[in-house]
Amino acid sequence: MAQSFAMGEHEQPSEAVFVPRKPDDQSAEASGYLLSLVYDDRAHRSHFVVFDAEHLDDGPLARASLSTHVPPGFHGTFRAR
Repeated sequence: MAQSFAMGEHEQPSEAVFVPRKPDDQSAEASGYLLSLVYDDRAHRSHFVVFDAEHLDDGPLARASLSTHVPPGFHGTFRAR
């Protein structure tokens, strides 16, 4: 089932990065987290959000505010050690 979450009117999310709940578990493709960097063009600041990949409709589990902005185009990859 497709899920979605609408960001605020002035918020622009980056491409989400998937992080598995357990690094070596390949059994459940959606079992993990989605991380995204969000730019707020009204405040000219950015913040990170963490979503449960299986419950995107519930909104972010966590939000970490930054004291500045990160320009659009930030990309990342999660890699287990």
